[in-house]
This record gives sequence, C-alpha cells and structure tokens, in this order.
Amino acid sequence: MTIHQSQTNDNDDKVPVPNINNISIRYKILLVCALTLAAVGLVTFSVNLRGMEDAADQKLLATAQAFFQQIVITRRWVAQHGGVYVVKSPGVETNPYLLEIPDLVVDITDAQGQTYTLRNPALVTRELSEIAEQDGIFQFHITSLNLLNPNNAPDAFETEALQAFETGADEVWRYEGAGSGRRLRYMAPLYVEKSCLRCHGDQGYSVGQVRGGISVTVPALASPASTYLIQIGIWTLGTLIVLGILYWALNIIIIRPIERLRLATEAIAAGNYENSLPPASNDEIGDLAQAYERMRSQVRQYTRSLEEMVAQRTADLSQSEEKYRSLVEQSGEAIVLVDNQGLIVEWNQQAVQTFGRSREAALGQQLSEIMLQMMPGERRAAAARQQLESQLSEFFRTQQAPWLNKRVEIAVERPDGTPGVLQAMVFPIQSKSGFMAGSILRDITEQKAAETAVQAAEQRFRTLFNEAPVMYVVTKNQAGVPFVANCNRLFLDTLGYRREEVVGRPLADFYAPESQDALLAGGGYDRALTGQFDTEGRKLLTRDGRVIETLLQAAPETDPAGNLFGTRAMFVDVTKQVKAEEALRDSNIYLEKVLAELKETQAQMVQQERLAAVGQLAAGIAHDFNNLMATVILYSELMMYGSNLTPADQERVATIRQQGERAANLTQQILDFSRKSIMKRQTLDLRPFLKEMTKLLGRTLPENIRLSLDSQADEYIVHADPTRFQQVIINLVINARDAMPTGGQLRLALARVQVNEVGGGKRPLPTLEPGSWIQITVADTGTGIPPDSLPHIFEPFFTTKLPQGSGLGLSQVYGIVKQHNGEINVTTQIGQGTTFTIYLPALTTPQSTTKDSQWSQLTQGRGETILVAEDDTNLRQALIDTLQALSYHVLSAANGQEAINICRQHSSTISLIITDLVMPEMGGTTLLKTVREINPVIKSIIITGYPTKSLNIELQSAGTVGWLQKPLNMEQLSQMVANALQ
Repeated sequence: MTIHQSQTNDNDDKVPVPNINNISIRYKILLVCALTLAAVGLVTFSVNLRGMEDAADQKLLATAQAFFQQIVITRRWVAQHGGVYVVKSPGVETNPYLLEIPDLVVDITDAQGQTYTLRNPALVTRELSEIAEQDGIFQFHITSLNLLNPNNAPDAFETEALQAFETGADEVWRYEGAGSGRRLRYMAPLYVEKSCLRCHGDQGYSVGQVRGGISVTVPALASPASTYLIQIGIWTLGTLIVLGILYWALNIIIIRPIERLRLATEAIAAGNYENSLPPASNDEIGDLAQAYERMRSQVRQYTRSLEEMVAQRTADLSQSEEKYRSLVEQSGEAIVLVDNQGLIVEWNQQAVQTFGRSREAALGQQLSEIMLQMMPGERRAAAARQQLESQLSEFFRTQQAPWLNKRVEIAVERPDGTPGVLQAMVFPIQSKSGFMAGSILRDITEQKAAETAVQAAEQRFRTLFNEAPVMYVVTKNQAGVPFVANCNRLFLDTLGYRREEVVGRPLADFYAPESQDALLAGGGYDRALTGQFDTEGRKLLTRDGRVIETLLQAAPETDPAGNLFGTRAMFVDVTKQVKAEEALRDSNIYLEKVLAELKETQAQMVQQERLAAVGQLAAGIAHDFNNLMATVILYSELMMYGSNLTPADQERVATIRQQGERAANLTQQILDFSRKSIMKRQTLDLRPFLKEMTKLLGRTLPENIRLSLDSQADEYIVHADPTRFQQVIINLVINARDAMPTGGQLRLALARVQVNEVGGGKRPLPTLEPGSWIQITVADTGTGIPPDSLPHIFEPFFTTKLPQGSGLGLSQVYGIVKQHNGEINVTTQIGQGTTFTIYLPALTTPQSTTKDSQWSQLTQGRGETILVAEDDTNLRQALIDTLQALSYHVLSAANGQEAINICRQHSSTISLIITDLVMPEMGGTTLLKTVREINPVIKSIIITGYPTKSLNIELQSAGTVGWLQKPLNMEQLSQMVANALQ
C-alpha cells in the first residue's frame, strides 16, 4: 500500500499528456465519423481523378493510333503508285539509295525542261515527320532493325518495340516524363506489302513480314488547376454536411443512452446495488441496459457469496497448513527453511537423518555453520568459511546468487564418517513476515557412484564401439527413414568419409544403387519400421566408387513404451567371400549351360542321324522311282508327238505324262529331304523376296487368316536357291493354314542373329556355329502340334492330315534348309500355335549367280551317232526310242565296261555319249575318263537320279558338257543333245 501511494505522488508532478482515452465518447464518435468521411471522400476523389486521367490517357492513345493510321495510309498510297515525283530543287535532291535499284527511273525531265526526282514511301514518310516535328505537336519517326539509311536509326524505345514485333506484338506504347513534359510514345509495325518488293525484294523479305515500324510521340495536356479546386471544394462541403447529420443522429441514438448507463455503473462501483436502469428502447442500447440490470443483480449475489467464501477459505487454509506440515515431514528429501538472517526456521525429519542433528538442535542455528561442519577438513578453513558467509550475506541482501534455483553438488562427510555428496537447491520465498529462503537437499552418494560406474561402462562401450572389427552404425528414424546418428571408426575408414560427412545423412546414401533399389522394392523401410530385421546382403559404396559387399545384421532401438525410434546396424565385410561364391556360381552355371547344350546337341545329332538314315533310304527309293518315271514320261511324250493317235488317245497319253510329272515332283521332295538334289544358288535378299511372297500368299490364303511380315529396314542377304526356298515358305504357310481352320494370325519375320564364340552367351541352337545368321520365323496361332507327333514331323511320309497329306512337306523343308547349311527349329503349344525358326548363314560378300537354261522346243538331229549307257533296261530303251525319234543313230550299252568296248569299235563315228552316273561294274565318271583316253574329242552328257554336291567337279574332271536329272523329258533331252553337238 505504501508503494502504491508513492507512485501516485510521483505521477502528480508530471505534465498530463493528451490521450485519446481521455476524450469523451461523443468526440470519439465525431472523430471516427470525420476520419471515415474524409477517407471515403479522399478515395472517391482519387478514383474520380484517376478516372479522368485514364480517360484522358485513352483519348491520347486513340489520337496516336489514328495519327499512325493516317501515316500508314499516306505511305501505302505512295507505295501503291510506285512513289511520287517532285520538283528537284536545292534541298530536294535525288535519293541515293534508289539509284542502287535496277530498272528504276529516279530522275525525269518534262518537255519544258523541268527535272523531277522520285520520292519512295520511306523518304516521303521521313520528310513528313520532319514537317510534323517543325509544327511541334505530333512527332513520328520511321525506323527498322535492318537499316539502309542511318537517319532512320531507332532510339531505345523504338529498339525495344521492334524486338517485341519480332515476337508477335501488334503495338507498343508507354508514357514518358512527368508534369508538363509528359508524353505518349506509341509504335506499331510496318508489314511488307507486295508493292514494297520492288525496292526491297533483294533483301530477302516476303509479303506479310515485319519490315520495321513507325513511332508516334504525342504530348499529354495537363488539366487546369481550377478543375482540381472545384472538385476539392465540392467534396469538402459534402463531407461537412454529412458529418453534421451523423453527429446529430448519433448524439440522440447512442451518446445520451450510454451516458445514463455510465452514471448507473458508477453507482455500482460505489457499492450502491439498488440504482436500477430500465431499458428505454429495443435496440442494442436497450439490450445493454437489460444486461446492466442482470449484472447488478448478479454482482449483489456474488458479493454475498464472496463473504461466505472468505470464511470457508480461512478454515480451508488452516487445514491446508496441516497438510503442508505432513507433506514436509514425510518427504524423502531434506527440507530446510531459513529466515533473512540465515537462521533455520524449519527442519523436517529427512534433514534429521541427513545431517545427524535433531529438529530441536537445529532450529535457530545458522545453516552455514552446520554445512561447514559437514564439509571435509580442508574446506573448513577460515578462508572457506569467510567465502561462504560472504555469499550468503549477499544473497540475503539482494535475493540474487549464481547458484539460486540450481542444483548444486556438495562434497561432505556423512554422520557415519563416510564421504558423501549432497545435492542442494536454494530458492527464495516471499511471505507475510518478509523474505525467506528454502533449501531442498538430497544425499546422492549412491547415485553418483552409479553414475561413475555407468560412465566407465559407457567409456568401455565407446572403446569397443570404435575399435570393433565390424562396421557399426546407429540410426534414428525420421519420417520413416533411418538417419545416421553415430558410426564407428571402421565404417568411416572403409568408406573413406569423415564423421561430420556421415552423421545426419540417410543410411541409404551409402548404399550402392542396386542395394538402394532392392531396399525400396523389397519394402525394407516398411519392415524396419515394424521392427522386422533379417540378415541381408548390402552393397556399400565408398567415396572413390568402389563397391563393398557386406552382410547386414540389425536390431531395433525402442523407447520405454516399446515404440521403435532407431536401429543398431552391423555390417560385416564379405567381399572376398562373395567374389569366391560368384566365381563358383558362375562356374556352376557355365557347367550346367555346357551340359544342357551337350544334351541338346546330342538329341539333335541323334535326330539328324536318324533323319539322315531315312534320307539315304529315301534317296535309294527315289533313284529307282526316277528310272521308272523317266521311262513313263519319255514314252508318253513319244506317243504324244506321234501322228497316229486319236484325239482321245492323245488326251489319255497327256494324262499319263502329267501324272508322271506329279510323281517326279514327289520324288523331288524326297530328294530335297535326303539332300540329294542340286541347289541352283544365287545371291538372294530375303526382305524383297518375302515381300513378294507375302503379296502372292495374301491373295491365296483365306480371308480369315491375317498375314503379316515383320522386318527392319535392312538387307538380309543369303546364298540360296530361290525356287527351293520359295518351296520352303509355301510348305510352311500351307501347314499353318491347315492348322487354323477358323482363321488366325500368320506372321513372317526376319532378323539378324550374331552367334558369339564358345562361352559368349546362350546360342539360339547349340549346333549354330559362331558368326552372322539370318533368322526367318513363320509363326501361326493355330491348334499346335501334339507332343507325341513333334519328334516325327520332319520324317518323310509322316503326316497328321490323312488322307489328304503326303507327309513330304516338312521333310522337304528340312532337307532344303540343311542343303543351304542352315538349321531349323520348332516350338509349339497346344491351342496357342506353332513357330518354325530357320537359321541361314548371312552372306557378307556378293556371289555370282547362275542362270538356268530354258528349254523351249524340240531340236531334231542330223543322223549323228550317240552311245547310250544305262543299266535300267526300260529307261535305256526309252532313251533309244526318243533319240531315234529325234533323228539320231543310237548305240546302247547296259554298263560302263560294255560301253567302253563299243566305243573302241566305233570311236571314229560316235559323236556323243549319254551315260548314267551310277551303274554296276563301272560308273559314269570312270567310263567318261576312259573314253577320253580312247578319243578325247567325244562329247558326253551325264544323267542321274540324285545329283551330289560334287557333281560339278566330277563333270569337269570327266569333260562333260552338262547333266540331266531323272526323270527327264523329251524337250530337255533334245535341247541338251543339240547344245552338246554344236
């Protein structure tokens, strides 16, 4: 109360400072209204003034735009007329830039001798701008970024505008200057028109391009000052009138009722609760009066309740003091209170045990004296006592000390004589009787011993952690990501980082990219957040980019509530073990691969040997069958070329010949399978070849089969027989068609395949030699091949399409592919389709091609003698009859030895020998070599049922002029014989 009175007296000497809180509410309302009206008036006036200025600016912009259009129209008129001729005079000279334009008459002279010079649109525009500049109202300037005349150089605004036109702007304008010097700068582009090209066509312009632009400068006229004064006067008068009306209304409606309410409130403040204030209206003021009445009633009730509460509180305080006494006595800590002289006024039971002094002996004693008696001997010296008393004296005088409200540890000798440590905290207490100090002391001797043991254990752990022979990392989870909180020295040394470069970063930053991907893909973070840790492999990435193979073992770190907040991770370097395991695994994989390839190769070799055996048998059958068909075909042709047959007989004989040729085609298929046929190879690009075949097959296949060819824009060149290979594709397509009775997709595809050396990766087929191959794929979406049929599909006469199929289609495909030094493979799935894949050696260098001779007609002989050597009796007789029908004299022999004997007897008359390649006792090659010794000029022809690959070599060694394949026809025989006898 004294302090409050002192402050009041101090304030009485101060000069009052005006404060808005001291102003009457009516003046506050009047001030608010005045400020509001002034602000509204100012804003409205500013908006109106700004509107006037904007209207003036828009008018000025429209004036500039209109002036620009007038200039453009004038310039266009001049351009459309090719320019304007004006009288040439001093100051009106010839435009030198026009003299550079070819075929342009710049100066002309009329009949009276008057000279005129041409003014082009740009010059007219510039001279007009000079006139406008002299008048001083409007200014304009023509300019361009590509200047011809330096007078048209752009200024900064014009350069900026021209650059904007290049990006598509239609016009550019802005205001420059201020006050009386304010002006509008406006510029729009000039576009190239057709009439402009006469002078500027050689500059690379085209109609519609931006040629340059014209800038217009218009001064802005300032509004007169009287206009602003009138506006200000009108708004000021209106503001005062509205302000007066507002004040009159507010005084009646608000100010007077509030004044009555203020007087009633002051009565309550004076303790008069009986002064009522009936509401005079139903508005907010009336509501405030009703609230006042409710407040008056409640304050009266609260006053009575407060008196009762004070009485109850006094009783409760007495009870609380008893509770406080009980709490202090039962506390587990020593509680000591001292007055402002340092004398003990409170000493609980725990203090008795801590200090070994009873409450009665302690009360009224100096606490500092008791504390000094408990300190070790060296701290009881006079200097220590003086320092302690000085600090306590300062504390009690200023209530400030560096150890105030802090826990301080004090070394003491406990009552039993053992050394100990007390933890003390001193705090000030304000009471009615004045300042006091409280102190709470606790014996922490055992706690300190435990802490020392913990510190020693932590030091041992820290040493073990840093010197551990494994990489150890402790992480803390943040937003589900483990960040490195600590790591040992081996982790830092292994990765090549400093500790400050590691701590605080995500642990995954030090993983190799593949381990990071595996961590995310395998849900490692999610499992770790639930405390699921497995022993896993992790690849760590060192600073210099090396990858360290490690084995990760992790354990969770949880708080007392069991919540996981981090991990303890241990990385064991297993790089050497992993490399050894990888080498062993690679070796096992390679061995398994080689073993699989060997098994596959063995199975294919067994298959090929079986097919070769079947092919050899088929070739023998084809040889005998060819002899039979040759006899049938030759005799049928002899009968057809005879003249003693009726038309019906000729038709029957033609049927015999046709069926014989069909049988010969079947024989050819057998020879193709057995690889006994001769290929007529040439350089063949499979891409255009298959394109043409696709077109042909697309017209013949059913509409419900979709045929496609897939290939890159490349060359797929092989050395192949086009006719034979066409037969391969047709046979495969026919099989695919039959496998898709309800339609489907048939896909042909070409691709390049590079087979590496042994160990360079898995080959498409084990039998493929290293090198470049062309892969041809024929894939359908048909019924597929049954598993029990798949091993036999390439065998001759095996078919699943009885009674229609002959069983020779795929065997012919197999034989032709093998004759081309290729490989064929098939994959199938029931109900999904079948894919045939053919591999042919890719041709890197073009090879010469051999054109087939075309047999066109029968050629008659002139009685020349021909020796026929053939072991088959029927075929020999058919050859004799055919040659005789062709006007040749024929000798015959059943074998080679018989032919040599005949040749010795008739060597001077025999012109040609026709011999079978394979005969008993002596074959055709040996026969011809022997004949050449008898008569070197005798020519020879060989006929064979299945030509071998070495046939051409044998023909050259025997000196033959050619060969014919059985079954031959009459036309082939006549042409070959005629060519040999030329």
